[in-house]
Amino acid sequence: MQTPAIPDSEQQRLSALRDTGLLDTVPEKRFDRLTNLAQLSLGTEIVLISLVDSDRQWFKSKQGLDACETARDVSFCGHFSISPAGTIALHQPRTTVMTKDKQSVVPQQLSPPCNDQSVSLTPNTLAQLLAPFAGKQAFYRRLIAIFETNLCQQLSTIESLIAQQDITALLKLVHTLKGTSGTAGLPTLHHTLRAWEQFLTQCMQTEAGVELTHYAELGTHISDVAERELKAIHALLATATLDTAIDTATQGTDAITAAQITAELATLKQALLDGNLNAVECCQALQAKLAKDSPFAADIIALCHSVDELDFDSALSQLAVLSVKLK
Repeated sequence: MQTPAIPDSEQQRLSALRDTGLLDTVPEKRFDRLTNLAQLSLGTEIVLISLVDSDRQWFKSKQGLDACETARDVSFCGHFSISPAGTIALHQPRTTVMTKDKQSVVPQQLSPPCNDQSVSLTPNTLAQLLAPFAGKQAFYRRLIAIFETNLCQQLSTIESLIAQQDITALLKLVHTLKGTSGTAGLPTLHHTLRAWEQFLTQCMQTEAGVELTHYAELGTHISDVAERELKAIHALLATATLDTAIDTATQGTDAITAAQITAELATLKQALLDGNLNAVECCQALQAKLAKDSPFAADIIALCHSVDELDFDSALSQLAVLSVKLK
């Protein structure tokens, strides 16, 4: 990589840098939150907030790297300081040679990501699975339900784009799905999509052109990985014990009558029929009013779990059974 040049405004730049008072200061959560968010959102292994000093680049915040600083002459950020565009994007940093005016890509053999079924980054325990979501099982079940619903449509769209050989749109969809898989806690799928995103980007940059054979198996590969990982996740969720009592911090102290429950359920039913997420709030309100010893507590808890998972069809069936019991 070419050594970064020194900009004409170097002294003013260094003066402004030192005026910030950030160099050689202790780590701060306000910066770490930004790098952590960038890492999760973009799926990158390393994220840095880098301050380019006279002979070094020093990291105010870092994710995925142990070093606190490196020499300036081997830094990407050194090139940024002289870039008139303000940003430089390196899609393939290992195979890209930086020059002052442009990037020149070194040709290399195109090879699509391999579908290795032995690779799994899925957590081994329920606690590990739920840790990024503050242990909130109901929230995670809702998230996974939404992800699976969207995934079916996205996989269908991927196959259509492959048939149309629309690699530009395909790359955008892979990038989007990579982000949502990371957000939904599917690390193996996220890793696979990142590899495909890098590969498709590389395909678009090559002068040799892109052939359908380069990415024909993309849809099958992603579907296989998603199916395996979701199966493992559901197996972990199946080990969870559903609550059998209303939270004592929120339960009602006065018994709610069958007539009042029936009225609450009517509101809930309409929300479920409309596909309205207010159904979640209706359930929370109902649980808050329900006395611990109510004979309908177990039925309502099961109903609320279905609503939490956004399984509205099951919730409607459970609601119908409960309505019969209330008569």
